[in-house]
Amino acid sequence: MAGHPLKDFDLLLFITVLLLSGIGILVIYSSTQAAPEVGKRLYQRQLVWLSISLAFLVLFLTMPVKAFYAFAYLFYCLSILLLLLPLLRGSGSFPAKRWIDFGALHFQPSEAAKLGTVFALSRAVSSRSLSPSSGKHLAWPILMALLPLALVLIEPDLGTSLVFAVIPLVLFYFKGISILHLFFLLSPVLSVLFAFHWLSWTVFISMLVALFYFFKVPLFQSLAVFLINSGVGAATPLVWGALKEYQRQRLLSFLNPHLDPRGSGWQVIQSKIAIGSGGLLGRGIFQGTQKKLAFLPRQHTDFAFSVIGEELGMLGCVLVLALFFILVWRGMRLVKECKSPFSSLVVVSVVTIFSFHILLNTAMTLGMMPVTGVPLPFISYGGSFLLVSLSMVGLLLNIGKNRYEY
Repeated sequence: MAGHPLKDFDLLLFITVLLLSGIGILVIYSSTQAAPEVGKRLYQRQLVWLSISLAFLVLFLTMPVKAFYAFAYLFYCLSILLLLLPLLRGSGSFPAKRWIDFGALHFQPSEAAKLGTVFALSRAVSSRSLSPSSGKHLAWPILMALLPLALVLIEPDLGTSLVFAVIPLVLFYFKGISILHLFFLLSPVLSVLFAFHWLSWTVFISMLVALFYFFKVPLFQSLAVFLINSGVGAATPLVWGALKEYQRQRLLSFLNPHLDPRGSGWQVIQSKIAIGSGGLLGRGIFQGTQKKLAFLPRQHTDFAFSVIGEELGMLGCVLVLALFFILVWRGMRLVKECKSPFSSLVVVSVVTIFSFHILLNTAMTLGMMPVTGVPLPFISYGGSFLLVSLSMVGLLLNIGKNRYEY
């Protein structure tokens, strides 16, 4: 006898993402009222994308989970090919080439690449016994993540490219790689931060050498980490000198937005004003002054959370964050219940992507992180990201229904 169609269906997760998507449509409509004609087109287009995205949710919900495993590398290769298309004939604000045009709709291949990379990395990592000594086993997943990362950086899209760096690190952690070795993998990034002053960089390199000695790291691994960090540290001042002035200003304005209050620091300053002016209950829906006076640029995309803070206040922000908490909680709960290593790592990857976007976007609007163009899931305007986000929710729902299968 067939089971009930809703058996093991995570209704709470489904309702949560529907609520977040509904809030997103409302925020887009509200944030574009300063230009009614443009705003009407934007929220109507987002409604079209929402309809398409829900169809993809159903598709990913009903496909056999084993099909994702079987075609993981094929999905990955197709996503890499899609990433190459914008570089050849894509559209976007010069010099950025991030989209493929389909009539009135524009698709961003870097979003599809997230899914392809999730499937490929989950299959590669789940089928390998990872350890610090198995260099080739670690190298293959790292290279698989670096390829889309490099292609997205070329577009250029720094915010999205960072996602491809985070996913393999989290998967390595869940496969038992120690915090020490994860730190070594991240150390080149830290070298970039410390290399701006010779004293801080010398202290950092000395700390690395001390870690090698204290934890008895094998000579070959110690030498590799040391040489990579030395090379990155030596190159950092040269790269900084090669940056354009506006790029330097954007990085410096993260540390102090008031260095350029009418330029690179403007968005962060206005975002903090908008959120702070909302108080506990907000100014009321459609009543935001930052929005009406167009003080805050890109409020329907990267700074949608600022609109929520201004119009719905702290309570509105807490409500949205609570919905995101439910999304992440249901995903992490599912990780523990999955019998299939592949499915478990897919869920870990999806939760990592959502968590990365949520944390980076909200921190960015509060001036705690640089402005990197990372959208807020289900809420920020953008059809490609909404389609991939709801497809990933379909994956979670599908794996949840089949979590006891190996």
